[in-house]
Amino acid sequence: MGTVYEIEQTASSGPGAPQLPGSATGPFLQVDRLGRRALTGAVLRWSPQGLVWDVATGRPVEGLWIALHDDGVHGLRADDGGVTFRAIEGGKALATMDFHGGRAPSGLALCPDAPFAVAGPRVYSLQTGKVARDLGVNGVAASAFLPGGRLALLDARNTLTVWDLETGALASTMKGKREKARSMVVDPAGRRAVTYTDRLRFELWDLQAAALLAAYDAEEVHRLWMAWCRRRRLSLVGVPLGPEPILRFTADASRLLLGGFGLRTVDLERREVRFGVVATASDRTSIDAWPLPGGRHVAVLGSRQLIGGAGIEIWDLDAQVLVGWRSLEIEGSDDDDNPPQTSPRTMALAPGGLVVGYDDGIRTFRLTAREGPLPAQPPLEELTVKLRAEPFVFASPPKVSKAKKGVKPGVA
Repeated sequence: MGTVYEIEQTASSGPGAPQLPGSATGPFLQVDRLGRRALTGAVLRWSPQGLVWDVATGRPVEGLWIALHDDGVHGLRADDGGVTFRAIEGGKALATMDFHGGRAPSGLALCPDAPFAVAGPRVYSLQTGKVARDLGVNGVAASAFLPGGRLALLDARNTLTVWDLETGALASTMKGKREKARSMVVDPAGRRAVTYTDRLRFELWDLQAAALLAAYDAEEVHRLWMAWCRRRRLSLVGVPLGPEPILRFTADASRLLLGGFGLRTVDLERREVRFGVVATASDRTSIDAWPLPGGRHVAVLGSRQLIGGAGIEIWDLDAQVLVGWRSLEIEGSDDDDNPPQTSPRTMALAPGGLVVGYDDGIRTFRLTAREGPLPAQPPLEELTVKLRAEPFVFASPPKVSKAKKGVKPGVA
């Protein structure tokens, strides 16, 4: 007996939903903070385009959309004359964006609490559509918004900078180990950030003190993992970190979830890294994973052997046991007018549940916790015991500099 989760489907876009033009090369999924709308899509000809969906009904909103505001009320829409910032309900245009060639740049995102859009080092005003300023950061690898209208930028040389979007002032600069940076994640409160490099190095930063707290080198673990997989002829599913690794904080920022084709957790209080049993099933491939509110459980979207049936799994990170499961198998039809829905590609949290994205739509699920018997558990593998804990090395911080107040970059 223990806490288990029921996973109930509440809405689906269903087969025959509107299709995006062109061929999809990289699906994405975003859900607003209230869980009212979701944006799905793909990178088409180097420009992002997608569909906005009503999460409660699974119905699409008219038009092709590029970005969804966190309020779920506004977004950037691709129109014949360019890109406009609009109200989603009713479609009222509020500003025409001054993008080069009329196409939205890749990596475009809308600030949740300030009237700006950001793409790389450029900051655009959502009131005028013009470039407000260029922050002058070369080779932006990742960006993240912080509370209070601030922006964190990670450049290709693994230097992290924090900016005030309203004034353009540089608040702090943090230089990591000289390696090619790949991605970054910031905790929900905007106090800590983790950067990730091409050489599988993770660095944990205190954004308020502008200081390095810890570093974790996963190269040795990667070699052990690959050797373990080769012995079992699992080379296709044995990579612990994919091209875009899963990298997320729990809601209370006490743990960090790392993964790709395998999952592990960093306990920031105990200063240790643990492999989860999710990562060690020999026929298991993780597609996406999200820590649930409370920090103890994680929802995993996965498939079997890359070509088997997909499903949602809920895991208890403390007890390392499965506490909920639902198959995502869809019975298709041979009727051309009613094609089967494609396989799931990504997942996002919504208040009280999850949204799963497909190439041709979404499905939404409600999560309900109750007391009951645990579901049948998958067999555990040797790797769980051998690599149960690893040191999370607390290193001497590299050079850190704080910018003087009032210093601004050039304005474009």
